[in-house]
Parts: sequence; structure tokens; C-alpha cells
Amino acid sequence: MELRVPVVGGHSGNTIVPLLSMATPQIKLSQKEMEDLVQRIQYGGDEVVKAKDGEGSATLSMAYAGARFTSSLVRAVAGAQVMESALVPLAADPQGAHQIRRLGANSLDFFAVPIELGKAGTLRIVPLDAEPNMLELKALDIAARTLKDNIAQGIKYMDSNQPIH
Repeated sequence: MELRVPVVGGHSGNTIVPLLSMATPQIKLSQKEMEDLVQRIQYGGDEVVKAKDGEGSATLSMAYAGARFTSSLVRAVAGAQVMESALVPLAADPQGAHQIRRLGANSLDFFAVPIELGKAGTLRIVPLDAEPNMLELKALDIAARTLKDNIAQGIKYMDSNQPIH
């Protein structure tokens, strides 16, 4: 049986927010087990580097994620209804973004959310099935504050680095 856990927020460290309370099928974890698992999910890349004694990175994980998303896009363009999680501009679906903004994304321009892919690309932001628990709401707040700074740094970098002609 496949375990599905919605993941929202960003792409690194404390910006990654796994919503374990919304896992399908439902899982039962103690508070300590949940905190430990969230830590491992958020910093899994660091764990890989440490296991390699600093002699490598978690590139294979990124490659797998890219291959999986590409496969999902191909299936969607072929006519399948496909659900994925992706970092998207929330302005692309203001109605769909309402819930995640209310839960902590607030005025952020970009946030990783569940999306539905179709022939035209991203069709909509998919609402979460339930409300996050208190631990997850706290993590969403931390992620949003970190992402606000990350997004500002990224925009500043892009503004100051003109393309090569």
C-alpha cells in the first residue's frame, strides 16, 4: 500500500512542511515520533551528505523528483488527471490559493502546494482535505517567514544579474 503525505511550503530545511496528520492511509504517531520524522524529512539531504562523509550530495533524490514530475507532466499532457506537489506562483490560482494563504502563506508570491496537472499544465491548486494540526501550523509559520526572505533574496539576485546576450 502506498503512503501519501501532502507536503507544502518550500524546497529546503524548515520550509518543507509535511502534513503528516493528512497522510493517506492515516498514520498514528506520538508527538515525539512526529517531530523526529518531520526533522528527517526536512533535513534528509543533509543526512545523505553526512552518510557520504561529505564526499557527495543528495543529487539522486533531486534527479528522481525531476524524473517523477516530468513523468507526471507527460501523463497529464496525454490526458490523465495527475496530482503532484510543486512550488508555484500563488497568483496563478487566487481562489485555490485562498486556503494556504489563510493557513500561513499570507502574501507570499510562491509556495509549494498540491496541484492538479492537465493538458494545459497546472490546472488548479488543490485544497487540503483537512486543517493542519498545531505542530503543522507552527511549521507553516516558520516556513512562511523563511520563504519570505528566500523569495526576496532570489528576486534581488535575478534583478542584479542580467542575462548574457
